Amino acid sequence: MRTCRRGAWLVVILALTGACLKRVERVSTPAAKRKALTASREQLMELVNRRYSVVRSIKYGRLGIQMEGFYLETEKKESYPKGSGYMVVQRPHWILMNINNPLTHSTVAAMAANGRIFQVFVPRENKYVTGSVDVEFEGKDPVYNIRPQHVVEAVFVQPLQDPRERSFFVNEDSDAVFSYYVISEFESTSSQPRLLRRLWIERSDLRLVRQQWYGTNGELISDAGYPSEVEMDGLRVFLELSLVRPTDRYRLRFTFAPDAIKVNEPIEESAFAVRKPPGAELVEVKAKTKP
Repeated sequence: MRTCRRGAWLVVILALTGACLKRVERVSTPAAKRKALTASREQLMELVNRRYSVVRSIKYGRLGIQMEGFYLETEKKESYPKGSGYMVVQRPHWILMNINNPLTHSTVAAMAANGRIFQVFVPRENKYVTGSVDVEFEGKDPVYNIRPQHVVEAVFVQPLQDPRERSFFVNEDSDAVFSYYVISEFESTSSQPRLLRRLWIERSDLRLVRQQWYGTNGELISDAGYPSEVEMDGLRVFLELSLVRPTDRYRLRFTFAPDAIKVNEPIEESAFAVRKPPGAELVEVKAKTKP
């Protein structure tokens, strides 16, 4: 009998104590999370391939651009003034970009790549930099680590290939505001699958908001974010692009004027070139020889 009474009193004490300590709060769920849609892996792959990967060419008649360089030795960041300009890109690997000083309208840098070589002319330095797009080179100044092909890779979304050549894994993720589907693309032809790319799809309207590319050792090579986009003829075109290249130590931020965008117009391949001006210093970027 005493044991039963003690047990009853213990229940009452715990209940009263809990009532005193417990605090009830109203938690608001962000609107984007409340509106999160559901999609299968097949539906997500079709979304990427049909809405984003069929864009063949884009002419950005007016853009804004800002650059930041990172100096690991001094742990400092250097920001460059915001510029303006235009850019033309065409699959699979062609690009021509001209960056102007917004005040003087003079060229700050002109860049091009055609899948084999890249060309960069910096009038302020009177330097014409060129080399193979496959060469990995790390200069002391992050400005000279910028490669036009890095921008091509970020602007265009490569299709998710045949599952016989690639394997895909889809998982859910979230932050304080949004819920995501994350598609991880692996190389499946080797004995050990290797992560190649991750695509982040925001679930409230099933929109691609981020792409990440990885190296042979799993290191993050490139990270592209897409804060906004516009639909043109059923295709998705990005209006903003944030590109971070950790190993190259730079970040680029683009904004594109929607009224100055033309999609899928034919462009001659010969247009994707920057000619070396007379008297400009030629800098040929070559692969470093191993000791």
